[in-house]
Amino acid sequence: MAIAALAFSAGAARADEIEDAERRLADLDYTDAINILEGMLRRGEADARDLARIYELLGKAAASSGEDSQAVWAYTRLLALDPEFELGSGVSPRLRRAMSTARRELPEDASVRLQLRAPRQAWAERPTSIALEVGADGLGLVRGMRVYHRREGATSYSRVTVRGPPPLETVIPAFSTPRAGRRLEYWVAALDEYGNELASMGSRGRPLSLPVRNPPADSSSGRGHSDDDDDDGGITKRWWFWTGLVAVAAGATVGLLLLTAEEPSCPEGGACYSVQIERPE
Repeated sequence: MAIAALAFSAGAARADEIEDAERRLADLDYTDAINILEGMLRRGEADARDLARIYELLGKAAASSGEDSQAVWAYTRLLALDPEFELGSGVSPRLRRAMSTARRELPEDASVRLQLRAPRQAWAERPTSIALEVGADGLGLVRGMRVYHRREGATSYSRVTVRGPPPLETVIPAFSTPRAGRRLEYWVAALDEYGNELASMGSRGRPLSLPVRNPPADSSSGRGHSDDDDDDGGITKRWWFWTGLVAVAAGATVGLLLLTAEEPSCPEGGACYSVQIERPE
């Protein structure tokens, strides 16, 4: 229940901060409103809905205070998250100019579109590979992913967070996979550079799921099978990733692990990734 409780608490705190920023805007205190909203962005705790609202208010505060470039920056990101967004009636000409500029400068493929690669089934008590590819992201916002997962019937989610450029791949650890005959529930969120959620596939209330079966007798790795299993590369095929997961699964009281690939483990000319695994207490 720990992660569920923390998520509820964090959501309530974000709502309070957004209301505070709205009050500052109503009082024409644009500097304080901008400081509140920029602080929320940097903390990296917002879900996609709150993130869009933060960008909307930041654009409004910046345009109202004459910070046109910041307003356009905020509005382009708002439109990438919510392409159908429209300013309401009666807004100031400054806001309309900033929004018009943002629409002109917005790349055609700015809206974040995700492609999920997952196996058709999971093996009991074995790690399960999940990969996220970005079909479109004209602003280059996606800088990580988070996989929320739980055994069917559980009330809270554990999560695995991967930071790095797409495409991204991680595994749901073996200790989270239920016994055969049950289902493994999960959903995936794409993250920005701070860890805010940009878009998701599945949701907390409506997760995706995989049937869990006993692994075949000749299964050594135990990963759920995917049509892409024979592809070269991928984070889950690197020795340091699997070694780290084994260490987590073996620790009975481990609640958090931060794994970072550094030289010489990083491939020459390639990107390094940070992997964070969280489990309810």
